[in-house]
Amino acid sequence: MMYLNELMNACHMSRAELSARSNIPESTLRDILNGKAQLDRCEAATLYNIAYALDVSVEDILEGYWDALERTAPARIAVHDDNSLMNFYVLADSMLGRLRATGDLAFIDGIDQNGWIERLYQGREYRCALFLLGMLDYLCRKNGVRQVARYDEYRKTRLDGPVYALRTLNVNDDDGAFQRARTEAENNAIPELGRYGIYMTEEDIRHPA
Repeated sequence: MMYLNELMNACHMSRAELSARSNIPESTLRDILNGKAQLDRCEAATLYNIAYALDVSVEDILEGYWDALERTAPARIAVHDDNSLMNFYVLADSMLGRLRATGDLAFIDGIDQNGWIERLYQGREYRCALFLLGMLDYLCRKNGVRQVARYDEYRKTRLDGPVYALRTLNVNDDDGAFQRARTEAENNAIPELGRYGIYMTEEDIRHPA
């Protein structure tokens, strides 16, 4: 894994040294560094131990890993959603209310068990499907839960047009304020949503307008 190798080189640390400092078997590190094991599917404890040994955050490691994947992976398949944007905002508001009411882990279980992502995606409601998938992956990362592998094909897509939170769209277009709000949303979007072209920040998720 290129980014992890770069961090090790910056710290002048060999694989054996990283293994000793992180208490992770060298065979496990070899699989991660060779790409045989996907870093974002590793146990939370593994990620935390690697991050601690390299004096970086888990978020830094995962974002570097995703950036490297984006650079080397084939272009994402663009999908077009003909449904009204209102459908998206209604679903997002409902699901964020559910998240606040149930908490992260119950939300993850509910989304996974009810098959909403598959039904929405197969119904070509791509904005809603990819929003739920992005939220699922974001909450899995945040809580140290492994990603659900059966959505890997969906993860290869992105929307053919951007989607913003209502608080971004409601900014008045005075002196370019609207464009600045969009740029800020794009720069600060939750990575798991931004990769699909859904530019919503943690503030949008936790405290929707």
